[in-house]
Amino acid sequence: MTNKTKLTILSLGMLVGVLPALSSATMFDYGANETAFSAQNSGISYGDVVDSFGLTMDGISVTTTAYTIVSDGHGVIDSMSQITNPAGIWVGSDDLGVTTSGNGTLIDGDGLDEGLLFSFDQFVTLDYLNLDNWSSNDDFNLTVDGVSLFHDCHSCSGSSYVTSVHDDVFHFTGITGKDFLIWADGSNDDFRVDRMRVTAVPEPTSILLLGLGLAGLRFSRRRI
Repeated sequence: MTNKTKLTILSLGMLVGVLPALSSATMFDYGANETAFSAQNSGISYGDVVDSFGLTMDGISVTTTAYTIVSDGHGVIDSMSQITNPAGIWVGSDDLGVTTSGNGTLIDGDGLDEGLLFSFDQFVTLDYLNLDNWSSNDDFNLTVDGVSLFHDCHSCSGSSYVTSVHDDVFHFTGITGKDFLIWADGSNDDFRVDRMRVTAVPEPTSILLLGLGLAGLRFSRRRI
């Protein structure tokens, strides 16, 4: 076996080895066949209130927790406190909300500011978000890995992270992280989280192996 042949086989081996890792980074949709954040997807009964909500789809796991939030009024968070039993995450038939003492089941900013923190087990890119009980008076805030990306977003006009808005569905670009906090801080803001679409970010090792494999194939072709 010639050195050229060995190099070609090695390069192909790198590509074959890395393709499964890259294919796991394809876009997936919570709710492609059924709504993601729902009782039937978790084994939790409709209307239950829980401290956390876990879900795994397409090899990506997310854990959701509820918080009350103290902010500076411009999207910067000063402190957060997890909401736990008997209050917490309200699990709907097709969405997630937050309940605190006598304050309904919507994520709202009436009195205490409320939010849901979605913590993924790997880095993901947020592609879109679907909110329920959304009206013309509502807006929301998004904090990613502790950084406020936008505040009081309704149509999100002027935000470089938002590509389009259609009613209660928001399409994003360039938002990557592990912890996504969706929260409200206005007395007229109230909504629930229905579903979101994320894309897994390939690990650096997979990208490096792909680059080495392609480089090896190119080098071997040059020597033919």
